[in-house]
Amino acid sequence: MMSRNALLPTPLGTVKPAAMAQSSQAGADLASLPERIAVVQLSVNPSYDARIIASGLEQAALLLGRQLTAAVIESRYFRDIEDAGRGCYELSELLERPGAIDDFGRDLRLRLPPGVGALLLPPILGRHGQSLAAKLSQLLGGLPCWEILSSAPSMPGIRLQESLDSALIRAGIPIVESEVGCASPGSGVFTLQGGDSIQPAAAVLATGKFIGGGIVRAQRFREPVLDLPLFAGSRRAEDQYIGDLLAEKVQGEHQAFRVGVRIDSSLRPLGPLGEPFDPRLFAAGSVISGYDPAADKTGLGVAIFTGYLAGETAASLVLLAR
Repeated sequence: MMSRNALLPTPLGTVKPAAMAQSSQAGADLASLPERIAVVQLSVNPSYDARIIASGLEQAALLLGRQLTAAVIESRYFRDIEDAGRGCYELSELLERPGAIDDFGRDLRLRLPPGVGALLLPPILGRHGQSLAAKLSQLLGGLPCWEILSSAPSMPGIRLQESLDSALIRAGIPIVESEVGCASPGSGVFTLQGGDSIQPAAAVLATGKFIGGGIVRAQRFREPVLDLPLFAGSRRAEDQYIGDLLAEKVQGEHQAFRVGVRIDSSLRPLGPLGEPFDPRLFAAGSVISGYDPAADKTGLGVAIFTGYLAGETAASLVLLAR
């Protein structure tokens, strides 16, 4: 969490207001970057265009009333890999090999223009981004090195997941990874892959939307774990023509991307008749109807906040059940 909102560069050449960022990304705040920076263009991974990012930062800086010059330098460190279309999270794994960050740093040092006060990179600095950023900075004579934000799937996302898993392990909470289904509606029993089952005192449905698989559409919209009813605004989302749930303009409100389960004031998903599906079940994140982080600019804010509230409420039920 940062003391104030930051304006962080994105792969689209825009800046994203953010109240929270990983330590390897937080220093790329447009309001605090030096006047002369460099943006790294990789010879692979075409999804990150350093020229677009650099130009966008210069334009955004003008809107803040400040001057910023962003040079583009091309690193050819990854030029010999077999697949030039590898994602940043795959390139991150290559940089974690012994000696790789040293070779990468030497390649960048040859290409840095004089007078640069900070270096921005795609999010490729491995599972421990801050430590590799510090190592790279040391190799470049103390030059601050920061990652820009990432599209999915991403190494920052992997870092977050591994941090959450580590926190659960430290708290003595077992992690079971399995495909999950519901034995019968309202029973509170979940079936696991392989035939086992569990009956938790409380559960949080945080399965995401289309990317996460928490909502699918194959001829019809469906919530695959519990078969909860889905809504797009005030309309039940079933098998209607998807074009009816899209706006005519790009800037319009596209209800198809806001499809999700309805909840009550306690974050409990509602069943077909508007009643809580199960008093022990709660929902968090983009599986909730109305939440479209790409359009409403909340990013992970709603997911973090509802996840915290749902987790606290579910935990209180577990304690009562003991």
